[in-house]
Amino acid sequence: MFDGGADPLVAETWIREVEKMFKALQYPEEVKVRLAIPMLKGNAEFWWTAIEAALEGEDELPTWEEFKKIFYDQYFPESIRISKENEFLSLRQTNDMTVLECANKFTELGRFCPQMIEVERSKANRFEQGLRDKIRSRLSVLIFTSYGEALERALKVEADLKRSEKERDDPKRSRMIENHNVRPGDTEGNANKKKRFEACTYLQQASWGALS
Repeated sequence: MFDGGADPLVAETWIREVEKMFKALQYPEEVKVRLAIPMLKGNAEFWWTAIEAALEGEDELPTWEEFKKIFYDQYFPESIRISKENEFLSLRQTNDMTVLECANKFTELGRFCPQMIEVERSKANRFEQGLRDKIRSRLSVLIFTSYGEALERALKVEADLKRSEKERDDPKRSRMIENHNVRPGDTEGNANKKKRFEACTYLQQASWGALS
């Protein structure tokens, strides 16, 4: 059902869901509008009543494509669609956004720019350009032929970067690495060598004293 709320994205989502139902149940074109009209409630129902009054005298209902145009003009105007297109084109991964979060936003907004994501290579390139510098720089030497390939590689690079940052920022691990660079027993071995040297010197001096 659609009640004509103020959120334009709800209207866009409703159209997509209705079209998904039409496709799944293989409804013919001539019945689509008749099936959609009963799903309009509240403000949307009043809107359609006004449209029907304006269409009085017409032999047939509008086609589904004509209905969508009228519907979008009312509930999902061109200015909103352009705004969403621009949001997709300017999408960039921020420092506090994971690759997966960026990918979800990319998919969400991509439907407003279908011409840019229809070709897999173009879709992969658009996604890559929106990644943050540390990740994008490691992907720039590769050429991706599909979006899925670019996403998988970006996730691996992100995991490597997180692991490196964790190792660098872990003071306990840093001390372990430093201790590893010093051979175990070196200090104790030097002390024992010193004691043996002192003992040998004492015995040697005692022997000389006895001989004299």
